[in-house]
Amino acid sequence: MWLRVIVVALTLFCISCSNIRNEQVTKSNVDTVGRDVANSKLPDADKTAFIAAVLRSAMGAGSSIDGKTVGQIIDQEKQDEATQAAREQAQAALDAQAKTRADAAERAMASAVILSVYKINYVSMDPNWFETGGASEDQVKFYFNGSNQSTKTVRAFQGTMTIEDTLGNKVQDLQLKFTPNNDIPPHVTFDTAQTFDATGFGSDLTSLKTTPLSRLKLIWKPSKIVFSDGSSMTADATGGVEESPTP
Repeated sequence: MWLRVIVVALTLFCISCSNIRNEQVTKSNVDTVGRDVANSKLPDADKTAFIAAVLRSAMGAGSSIDGKTVGQIIDQEKQDEATQAAREQAQAALDAQAKTRADAAERAMASAVILSVYKINYVSMDPNWFETGGASEDQVKFYFNGSNQSTKTVRAFQGTMTIEDTLGNKVQDLQLKFTPNNDIPPHVTFDTAQTFDATGFGSDLTSLKTTPLSRLKLIWKPSKIVFSDGSSMTADATGGVEESPTP
């Protein structure tokens, strides 16, 4: 008895689903068919797919549904969603690979020329600067210790030194360019300094002055290194590194 009831119920369910899937959709009856789909015994996933297809078609973002059956619309929408999901997955994999390569290249470039700050001085404006040739405005002087860890002699390099406070908030990005009088051989250390106008630090100058150097985080990121043999390493827009061969 119960088995017969179950069989009859399943048969009616399948007939109901089959009938609604065979309904043809036109511009004039799409609202009515939409209500039939919503009140049908179709799986929720099929109802969602149908609604999504109708909405996308109405916005011009999907294919036309005019003249198609409910079943065709649902099946096409599921296929489109699966195709889009596969595209997104493939793109995510490509993005991850690109990031891995860019990170590795960035680390290689950062390790070629190492740079750190060992002292910061604050120079006040000289009120008689015109006569004495002193500072015409307040200045901040950074003293750097560097090392050429590459296998080539370095002629010049540039990059950004990012300064962060104790909480990891960015204080300033220092745009640095170094063209030393003498080339830097491999595995040789060097000292240098650069001076910046204090006005460029704005309100962050107070934070910089009141925070000990030991509590500041300084992140060195070179953007170009030129070697004495004429070759170079350059960070591109994607974060990767382009290496030019020896001329």
